[in-house]
Amino acid sequence: MAGAPALRTSPANGGAALRRAAAALGALFAFPRRRRFAADLARAEGRLLEAGAGEAAASLEAFERAAVRRSFDELEDLYTRTFDLSPSCPPFLSVHLFGQESFRRARLMTGLEETYGKAGFDRGSELPDHVAVVLQAALAFSGEEWQELVDRVLAPSLARMKGALDRKNPYRHLLEAARLALGVAEVAEEPPAEPHWRRRAKRSSGGHR
Repeated sequence: MAGAPALRTSPANGGAALRRAAAALGALFAFPRRRRFAADLARAEGRLLEAGAGEAAASLEAFERAAVRRSFDELEDLYTRTFDLSPSCPPFLSVHLFGQESFRRARLMTGLEETYGKAGFDRGSELPDHVAVVLQAALAFSGEEWQELVDRVLAPSLARMKGALDRKNPYRHLLEAARLALGVAEVAEEPPAEPHWRRRAKRSSGGHR
């Protein structure tokens, strides 16, 4: 997935600079691309500084320092071991909330997919709840929708992902950069079943659990 695609954004677009920074960070949560990795790092750092997120930029720099000490093959292996092979740190946000097999997980992914479609966001081949996809789609949501997604989906999921990683894993720094950029507390509260904008949509369509 190459960066954050151009989107048809909602008028309710508060905090656009921070959401652009979140979208840029999202590219770094995808499998590292040899020809794009340095540019993705620079773009994310620039977006964070533009948004005044200095602490998040410092965490990103810590990730960069740790990443560049490795060969690119080692970085690819680290990503695979961190997210793809670890049962405690999958990159799929809804797994951290609801588990692998859950109707609530399927409903959240359906809601994300509907939002992406309305905004013209192409998620590529990844599932709609992949952390890289959700972050890169930050501008696909209205301001209210995005804040609820941060509070009730991203915040608890990122906290659990970070807590699952060894303290020496560089991706802890990237997760910390995302947490700081999103403005969420160090310890996230347990989320309700789903954001209320999804519940409203379900009621208006006459759906049931």
